[in-house]
Amino acid sequence: MRRELLASKKKETGLSLDPRTKLALLITIALFVLSGGGGAASKQFAPILAAVPLILLLTEKSWNGSVIYFVLYGGSYILQLWALPHLSGLPNFLVVAICGFFMRFVPGIMMGYITVRTTTVSEFVASMKKLHLPEQIIIPMSVIFRFFPTVVEEYNAIGDAMKMRGIRFGGGKASAMLEYRLVPVIMCSVKIGEELNAAALTRGLGGPVKRTNICEIGFHVQDVFFLLLCVVTVTDFLLAGRMAHTETQWKRMFLLLASLGINLGLLCYFKYTNFFYQMLAPLWNGKFQPLDIFLPVGISFFTFQSLSYTIDVYRRELV
Repeated sequence: MRRELLASKKKETGLSLDPRTKLALLITIALFVLSGGGGAASKQFAPILAAVPLILLLTEKSWNGSVIYFVLYGGSYILQLWALPHLSGLPNFLVVAICGFFMRFVPGIMMGYITVRTTTVSEFVASMKKLHLPEQIIIPMSVIFRFFPTVVEEYNAIGDAMKMRGIRFGGGKASAMLEYRLVPVIMCSVKIGEELNAAALTRGLGGPVKRTNICEIGFHVQDVFFLLLCVVTVTDFLLAGRMAHTETQWKRMFLLLASLGINLGLLCYFKYTNFFYQMLAPLWNGKFQPLDIFLPVGISFFTFQSLSYTIDVYRRELV
């Protein structure tokens, strides 16, 4: 089993995110990319949110995962954008179905994979305690965090055993795949679920006594950026939704100005705070010392993409 899932501390690689930040990203991606619940907003925000797993994979130096993710999502996006207008009939249907499947499911699956792979059970429990969630939610979710990686390890072990017996895809005993691979995995999954549930209770997760935890979790600069990404996405979606159902002109203008203020305010803070500070410092005879402000990658693109959505709704070009 992967060391990260058993240890209370792990070797940090890439961007170190708080488990609550990862869950917020996972929920936001599921809402706007996987489910498409945002309607027109999903089309605007989906490419930006889909880039988050790729950024995390690149910072972890997971080159194979980055290439696979880029090929699946990026290839589907390009194919749908350039090839779809030139197709019709059955080819058009197949391209829409295949590309739609990859573009909806791959970002959420990859974000879930990153969340589980880079979060220990102790970190997850500690973060859920900080959110004051009940034990009825924490215990099942902590079991899930151990369940899927354990099943993957069991599947790989079963696969290695079957290869030694010549049972593999494309081999002479391909018909035995269901019997010798799928059935053992199902049986192991049931047993693993029962054992992990018992282990969680044995460790005292359901006890009345408050448990200690040595994990150090907390929000850092990178957490703030990704949380702002989630908050701004949801906020613009809610403002645009309210705007679409409002007929009064001054109310629509107020909602548009609120969106402009939020997006441009964040852009100005991250990109131009030191610039204005340097200009105004001499007025107070002060010595300019740049502030340590983390500049997020692609913040300008995200800001104007988000603004284009709210402005289009204001102009009634989108509903």
